[in-house]
Amino acid sequence: MSKPIIIDYYTDILCVWAWIAQPRVDELVKKLNDNIEIRYYYTDIFGYVATKIKNQWSEKGGYTGFAQHVANSAADFDDTPTNTKIWHEVRPT
Repeated sequence: MSKPIIIDYYTDILCVWAWIAQPRVDELVKKLNDNIEIRYYYTDIFGYVATKIKNQWSEKGGYTGFAQHVANSAADFDDTPTNTKIWHEVRPT
């Protein structure tokens, strides 16, 4: 029996691209079964929300602009639906 491929996977629960990537990671695990081992790590890619929105999104619509960015980014991927309340009504800190 050969050793599995080991993947160190760094992700952030607030990152839309991590959300988009997750079904692809799940597919790898499903297809490769015992031939892959994924070691999951949380990393703070997104950062402190209030500061990021203020510094990077204030001229692009703030929370509303970022919400639209998230919705637009995920729109092309049927397997990554986003909740319409995120960033509008629900603002993670």
